[in-house]
Amino acid sequence: MVRFEFVCFLTWLIAFSVFMLVFQDEDISLSLPQLLTYPSGIVTVVCEILALVAMAPFVIIELGSMQAYAGGWLSLWNALDVFTYSLQVAISVMHLGRLYLASGWLSVLVAFQCVLLWFRLNYFSRVFGGSSSFSIIESMQQVVVDIRFYLLYLLLMMWGFACAYCVLFRRDQEHEQFSDVGHSMLTMFTFALGGVDLDVMLGSSNPEASIVLSLLYQFAMGTVLMSLLTGIMAQSMLKATAHEDLKRLLSKAQAVDELESTIPSFIERMMPRSYPPYVHVLRIDPQAMDGDHGDEPESMWHQQAIASGQEGQPLGASSGAASELSVKALMDEVLDLKQQVAQLTDLLHTAVPSMPPSPSSHASRGLSEDME
Repeated sequence: MVRFEFVCFLTWLIAFSVFMLVFQDEDISLSLPQLLTYPSGIVTVVCEILALVAMAPFVIIELGSMQAYAGGWLSLWNALDVFTYSLQVAISVMHLGRLYLASGWLSVLVAFQCVLLWFRLNYFSRVFGGSSSFSIIESMQQVVVDIRFYLLYLLLMMWGFACAYCVLFRRDQEHEQFSDVGHSMLTMFTFALGGVDLDVMLGSSNPEASIVLSLLYQFAMGTVLMSLLTGIMAQSMLKATAHEDLKRLLSKAQAVDELESTIPSFIERMMPRSYPPYVHVLRIDPQAMDGDHGDEPESMWHQQAIASGQEGQPLGASSGAASELSVKALMDEVLDLKQQVAQLTDLLHTAVPSMPPSPSSHASRGLSEDME
């Protein structure tokens, strides 16, 4: 069923991509009947309808997810999915209905939909792929959460320099980069990634202050803060990609749960072979969790076995062996105490011959013989 879902998505993606490329040269003044008289118009309409048909299974699954998970359904990725479906419907309504084509909104919607569809392709990397692949969405989410406060600090630093440049260039309005705070903020992003444009600084009415401010910004942002951001992101990525095989197995479990719990009953009746009366079982194999290197030192299961002191022991034998060792150690301590008491009693009996021997001496010797 997951493969069927993947095929539907590929059909949706390819059909929309063809529609987007052919739509570039379309005459927006034509009505729908006039558009269908051209081969390019027929291609756009056919691809648009095919994209809607391929999207239909995902809409059905999403509706089933809303009903099955109730309040637990709402998340960032599910909201993006609904937004993607809404964009596709809006694009079809505007294009086939020839609505607001001259406003340019259709081009904006098509551009956003293109990015969202290619971004959604990563969803299937959670299920398919070998041990070297990882899910970009989950890793990106973890990285953004870890560096959110550092990113906020970077934005505040950029805002401060943007305001400083805007004030410094208030008599040089011919430079559009610093004509207002908004343009200055965009220029700060450009400077942070590509370096400062010294020609603009030297051409200002106050070149000395502009050069000093530019050098300070380049050192603080380009040399220090961006380098720290790279290190923080690398550390966060290592944490996000840890135990990726286990995460992929959990993603498979989530995919199976979504398909089994959210598909409407009428689809189960239409496709009885896809829904036989049995339960899916996901088996965790310690030898397969880390690929073909389950016994190597870097293996996750190998490290857990060393940490717990159970390496080389069969499952279920560790607790019994530990109990047996603790009982034996306790009996050894009891026997040692009994022997010490017997020795003290014998010494006391030697010092006072009239004193009768203690029965503990015989008991300790008997216990020692029984233990041996």
